[in-house]
Parts: sequence; structure tokens; C-alpha cells
Amino acid sequence: MCIRDSINSGSITVTGGTIVAGENSATGVFTIDMNTLSVSNTPTKPGSENALEGHLKGERWFDVEAFPEASFSITEVKSRADSETTFEYDITGKLTMRDVTGTLSFPATIYTDDNGTLHAKADFEFDRTIWGITAGSGSFFDSLADNVVDDVVALSFKLVAEKQ
Repeated sequence: MCIRDSINSGSITVTGGTIVAGENSATGVFTIDMNTLSVSNTPTKPGSENALEGHLKGERWFDVEAFPEASFSITEVKSRADSETTFEYDITGKLTMRDVTGTLSFPATIYTDDNGTLHAKADFEFDRTIWGITAGSGSFFDSLADNVVDDVVALSFKLVAEKQ
């Protein structure tokens, strides 16, 4: 997750997936275990990590009891003009979460090491309300005052895929 001084952060586990990478294309599908959502830092309210984790797993947010998995399917990978030296690409795909599918696009660094292992990493943000997660959103509810929760979720990931 994004690391900023006043931002809550945590992790979630990708439990499986495949990438098929060709000379000029790539596709892939990943499964995300929503039960592994873990809050590790609540800088504005230290010590409330467990409470926030329970809240996020609840019905108003990710509702992990009803929707224990999410998935991401890569639909397009575009190399940037300087990708041969920077390894920078633009990824587009479909994120399905809470039985809602929306499109995500983000920049990623992708390279293959000397052993043929694929490495990918990215830092990006997305609007949680696209997936029906509107709890505390000033875009959906009036009179929240200081209780507004940002619609934007920051996400960082590092992925390592071994060649088969």
C-alpha cells in the first residue's frame, strides 16, 4: 500500500495467477484473497489496526464474507516509447471486486532477470466507489463533515512470476 505519514496502510495477498507474455503482448489473471486483508499502520489513530481491519472486511466496505475473492485480468499491455531502457509499460485490465467489474489502467515497471523470472511493480490509485464501496464517501453522502473518507485508494504491488 502507499506509504505516507498520515495514511493507513496494510497488505493483501495474491493467491494465484498466470501471466502469458509474448514478444509484444501479455495477458494474465490473478486471484486476490480478500480474507488476507491486513492493516499494519494507522498513524492518525495508533493501535486501531485491528478495528480498522474488521471495519474494512465488513459489509459496508469489502464484505469479505460474501465476496472472499477478487480478481484482476490483464486486457492490454502497452510499452512506452522508452521501455527498452526504462522497462515502463501501461497496463489495462478488469478488476472484479464485490461482483462488480471495472477497468483499471496504471503504469508498471516490468522486466525479466537473467534466470527468466518476470518482475513487475507498480504504484497507482483508483476510485473505490466504482466498485460500490461508498461508505463515508463525500461523493454519495451529504453532511459528513470531518467524517468523509477519501474515495481514492492507493495501491502498490510487487509481483514475481517464474517461467514454466
